[in-house]
Amino acid sequence: MPSSERLHRNEDLEGRVFLSEEDAQAAARLMRLLADAVGYAPKSEDSLGRPNDDELGSRAQYIIHSRRIRSRHFQRSMFGEPAWDVLLLVYAGDVSGDRQTPTKLARWTGIPLSTVSRWIEYLEHQQLVERQPHPTDKRIVFVRLLPKGRQAMSNYLTEVGGR
Repeated sequence: MPSSERLHRNEDLEGRVFLSEEDAQAAARLMRLLADAVGYAPKSEDSLGRPNDDELGSRAQYIIHSRRIRSRHFQRSMFGEPAWDVLLLVYAGDVSGDRQTPTKLARWTGIPLSTVSRWIEYLEHQQLVERQPHPTDKRIVFVRLLPKGRQAMSNYLTEVGGR
């Protein structure tokens, strides 16, 4: 049977998975986490033995993932830490290069946008994050980690250690 006929019948596509760019990045992060968990990947450290940004980003992603799992088994109201959720997501986005908006943060945390906005304001007051306007679209605002916030998160994730 000619290959064009097989493709038409989807035989060549059986068992294949097609991922969006975002899903492919998440899959790559998951593979790194799994490799770390079973000891196949060396820890990413600088010359002084401190974890680098990729390792710290993986730790932040792990914490985010564990919090999502927790929320499937327990009432979210038992663990009310919206500022921490926002800070973790902004840090993970900062490391991966993914810019966060309040709307994205609300969707990912399951927290109402008004609550996310209040906590962003609090984190701004603490000089951990800042809102940054989109260069061309006035409706969009990005939430960016400030050096103090990045340093505090890096210190925390370093101290927490590997999984």
